[in-house]
Amino acid sequence: MPKFHGFLEDTYYFSEVGLDSVEEMALGFIEIRYVVRELLKRGVAIDRFAPRIAILVNCRMDFFEEIAKIRATRRLFARMMREEFGAQDPRSLSAAITCHTSGLSLTSQQPVNNIVRGTVQALALAIAGVQAIEISAFDEAYRTPSPESHLIALRTQQIVDLESNVAKVADPLGGSYFVEALTGDLEKRIWDMVLSIEAKGDPAELSDKGWFRSLFDKAAERYAAQIREGKLPKVGLNVHQVPPEEDTMLRDVAERKMDPCWGRIEQVQEMKRKRDQGRLAAVLSDLYRAAKAEGENLMWPMIGATEAGATMGEVGGILRMAYGSRYDPVGGTEPPVSL
Repeated sequence: MPKFHGFLEDTYYFSEVGLDSVEEMALGFIEIRYVVRELLKRGVAIDRFAPRIAILVNCRMDFFEEIAKIRATRRLFARMMREEFGAQDPRSLSAAITCHTSGLSLTSQQPVNNIVRGTVQALALAIAGVQAIEISAFDEAYRTPSPESHLIALRTQQIVDLESNVAKVADPLGGSYFVEALTGDLEKRIWDMVLSIEAKGDPAELSDKGWFRSLFDKAAERYAAQIREGKLPKVGLNVHQVPPEEDTMLRDVAERKMDPCWGRIEQVQEMKRKRDQGRLAAVLSDLYRAAKAEGENLMWPMIGATEAGATMGEVGGILRMAYGSRYDPVGGTEPPVSL
């Protein structure tokens, strides 16, 4: 699958506990370096997979810091690939960077303010030159985005792209003393933290011992304290508040109940009824055996499972069972076959 980005380093999902930019990217590089080393141990050449590494980062409200973080990430990635892992292909030095704006930065108070937050973050990302952007919808503090909030998020990106013209300039802040100095500072701090963590031991062992969990817990406590003490201003939450009875703008959209998609549920149920159960059992059993056997290529049995009508949830559940976990971590469903 030469055009498939099979290695996406997702720093967004863990940074939303309240990590700062340095912690986010340091942990991201820890994971990247760990996986790269594992692939090299297995004999996969660096230039065979490095061009297809992508990084999904977070974007908070500190406009210049987030731009500098992304610029520092590019520098660190290129230098690491070239000097440490010996990459020769120029494509191996350039990670595709995509970004999701921070859901943690949004508030349920005065939800209309979240449109502004998404705009600021999208502008920072456009200036930073990321390859893709997704904006958290203004009602994210309440639920999965409504059609209205989804459209506003899309229009925000389109206005930034088509009307502001910032995306037509490559690295428009390059050469700015402030941005260059901030980029260099973040680059050093990120790398210092990477080396500090690796000096503590194998990342997998650190994870098993709860070291990363402790870091996340401390970050969450720190973020909550900053909000509580007013050190991190949040308009509508801890500054410039309004009485609840006056907080009405877009609240009707944010709080409106959305009906479940019963039609889609019925489609899935009908698909499952019509599947060839014998074939499904056979391919899922093949997947289970392949996952339990060390060194097996799982791509073909997964393709076979989906072609037989297995859902992504069922495939994931079978893999969990093969690796010694429950089919459904919360115990809500049973496997479609007996293994």
